[in-house]
Amino acid sequence: KVTLIGLSMGGGVALDFAISYPNRLASLVLVDSVLEGYTFSENWLSTNKLIWATGKKDIKDAKRLWLEHDLFKPALASEEAEKVRQMIADYSGWHWQNRDPKLTLTPTAMERLEQINIPTLIMVGDQDLPDFLAISEILMRISKSKNHTFPNVGHISNMESPQEFNQVLNQFLKNINVN
Repeated sequence: KVTLIGLSMGGGVALDFAISYPNRLASLVLVDSVLEGYTFSENWLSTNKLIWATGKKDIKDAKRLWLEHDLFKPALASEEAEKVRQMIADYSGWHWQNRDPKLTLTPTAMERLEQINIPTLIMVGDQDLPDFLAISEILMRISKSKNHTFPNVGHISNMESPQEFNQVLNQFLKNINVN
């Protein structure tokens, strides 16, 4: 059994895995996570629709729009700004030009959170977008969950506050190994 850690879209994948293969996990860590079944705000949807449409035609322009997305504002104001810019510059743009092969659970993860019965740490930055803050609240429906909110941090908690992130994660892992 392992501890599965997922950030953003990776959090959504980790949730689906936890529901599909509960006997393979000892614990779960969800960081600024998405949640299948959650309805994102119109602002989020329209901004992403524009980026995706642009990415089908021009990956360089889509990267520029993506970097301007509110999702990255806190990280771009942090010491890690150059690393964030480099990550986006290095990204191939695959998801803008290809069909997502992801399969969605039916019912969705949001409708099945009560099936997750392992220690779960939910981490989110207090400056993350309202949708991700709302998702972190919904994730608290997981019975053995605990949460941590990082002050003055946005969507990329592990990069924007690495020392606190590692401290919180290590403490969680120590506590679940004791129990």
